[in-house]
Amino acid sequence: MATVRRSAPGVLLAAALAVATAACGPSHTPPPRAVMLDAQAVVDPLAAQTSVWILRHASANTEAAFAVHLTGAVEDSGHTLTFDLSVAGSAGCTGNVTESKAGSFQLIFDGSTVWVKPDDEFWRVAGGITDAAQLASVKGKYLTATAGGSGLGEVASMCQLKTLLKGFTSIPANTPGETKGRVTHMNGQRALKVSDTRDSAYAYVTDTAQPRLLQLIDPSAVGDKLSFGYPGTPVAITPPPASEILVGGR
Repeated sequence: MATVRRSAPGVLLAAALAVATAACGPSHTPPPRAVMLDAQAVVDPLAAQTSVWILRHASANTEAAFAVHLTGAVEDSGHTLTFDLSVAGSAGCTGNVTESKAGSFQLIFDGSTVWVKPDDEFWRVAGGITDAAQLASVKGKYLTATAGGSGLGEVASMCQLKTLLKGFTSIPANTPGETKGRVTHMNGQRALKVSDTRDSAYAYVTDTAQPRLLQLIDPSAVGDKLSFGYPGTPVAITPPPASEILVGGR
C-alpha cells in the first residue's frame, strides 16, 4: 500500500526555535471501532469497483472535502508525533501537535503563513530555554514563517492533504496486492476495509458511491495511524493577534 508523505515537524521546529532563541492543546477524537456486518444483508455501492479505484477516489474525495478532522500519530526520526488538526481544505488548518518527550505546540496555517506557539516544555527541550526570565518572555508567543520554506515553514505540510495523500491519489491502476475486505460499521456508518497483501498496512473508507477515507493504518515498525472525520461545518482559520507574535526572535 502507498505510504503517507510526511516530514519531521518536531525536528524542523526545534531548528527554528534555536534560531529564534539565539536572536533574542483540543480534545482527541477516540479511534473508530469497526464492527463486522453480515455481507449478505448489506448492499455495497463499491462492489463493482477495484480496491485501487476505491483508494484513489477515497483519497481524492478526502482531499477535496471543505472540512476534515485529522487525528493520529506517526513515527519519524525516532520521535512520535501525535496531532489533532482541523483542516479547512486547501485553505489551511488549526490544531495541536505533540512530540514525544519534547512537549507540544499549537499550529495555525492560513494557506500561506504558518504560526506555531510552543508550550513551556517545548521551549525548554527543543528551544533550549532554561532561564526563567527568558522563558517568561516567550511564553504564549507564536513563531511565524512562510509555508513551503525551510525549517518552520515545512510544518504546514502536516495539514496539506494534497501532499499527505499524494501516494494514494496517484497509485497506479495495475498496482498488485490491494484487496477489499467485508463491509463493516465504524462509528455508526458503513465502512469498507482495503488491505495490502504485500505488507500489514490497511485503510478504511466510507462504503458510499463517493468514498472518503476514515482511517489509514500501518501497524509495522513505522506505526503510522491517521483518522479522518468530516464535521460538515467550515473550519475557521484565525491568525493570532500581532501582540502574540514574536518579532525578530524576541
